[in-house]
Amino acid sequence: MLEINQRPVLAFSASSLRSAKARVQEAWFVEELESMRSGGRPLLCPDHVRQVRLALPAEIAAVELGRGIDEARGEDAKYGFAFLVPIDVPPN
Repeated sequence: MLEINQRPVLAFSASSLRSAKARVQEAWFVEELESMRSGGRPLLCPDHVRQVRLALPAEIAAVELGRGIDEARGEDAKYGFAFLVPIDVPPN
């Protein structure tokens, strides 16, 4: 589970807490989150505090539901994740 400024934002699968902490430090991951918005505000800014913790049962269920939907659509479900905040659709 990734919290940004103490707000649960993203539940995702990882083989261990150590692996999860490493993933949220990867440049591509940070860049992706910095490009997203929620409620018109950036999801992640350089000064925001990121915290990784174990997910709660409901958060795990959200990941598994998302993975099942991706698999049913024939999409890659290797990395299961679920946003726990609304993500703004980028303008076309």
